[in-house]
Amino acid sequence: MALTASDVSRIAHLARLALTADEERAMLAQLNGFFGIVERMGQVDTRGVEPLYTPLSALHAVALRLRDDHATEAVLPEDS
Repeated sequence: MALTASDVSRIAHLARLALTADEERAMLAQLNGFFGIVERMGQVDTRGVEPLYTPLSALHAVALRLRDDHATEAVLPEDS
């Protein structure tokens, strides 16, 4: 779904940006380019691909350095 010039104008207004006509045209091209890339990425078949928690794990085994999740103190609501 491509954005229109009125979409960019509305987004600029909501973001409190004052864009010139040239800036709006440039922003329209950039945003549509970005969304085009996202659409192409969504078409990639990733079935069977395990997610990486770090890009380094694609190169070699990486041990997770996570601590055990234990409560260390109780947080009680204050009496009213």
